[in-house]
Amino acid sequence: MKFTAFGSDPWSWNTGWSRSAIGAEIDDNSGNPGIGMVSNALSVWSALQDRSVTVDEAATVFNLGPALIRQAIDYHNFMFVGPGDVIEHDGE
Repeated sequence: MKFTAFGSDPWSWNTGWSRSAIGAEIDDNSGNPGIGMVSNALSVWSALQDRSVTVDEAATVFNLGPALIRQAIDYHNFMFVGPGDVIEHDGE
């Protein structure tokens, strides 16, 4: 099953009741990953590849649509999409 949305808590798998980083109660049973978790995982995964990786390749690996990969990249402070849809990191 391909995920089609991020859950409401950016740092959770959103599988039921949780408490956000600022203490707010969240009741999201969607099972969708949080954008913060995906963003950090995407950053580490793409940086550890021994080559350039594209948005489409990341979408396949992470089982997400390209639009969600772009959202996760935009969410991260040190990633951006470069020419040819290549995932770039500040400081490379």
